[in-house]
Amino acid sequence: MDERQQITYMQARISRMAHERWGLSFREIMALFAQGDALGYIERNFGLLHLEGDESVFDDVTRYLRRKGVALDAVPA
Repeated sequence: MDERQQITYMQARISRMAHERWGLSFREIMALFAQGDALGYIERNFGLLHLEGDESVFDDVTRYLRRKGVALDAVPA
């Protein structure tokens, strides 16, 4: 698997985790991710993120979205 495929796979895994954890539809997840450019964040930081497990990446992306001002009030901290 080349790096582009690995990035896409990580983006999909983290999106799915958000869907399962936050109880939102994929459409809602993608809207939140778009507000904060979470998929771009994963792509730009893949070199570091791929060294972490999915739990850590998910937590990092969640913190990133909150710092970007994305309203995650209704989702678990």
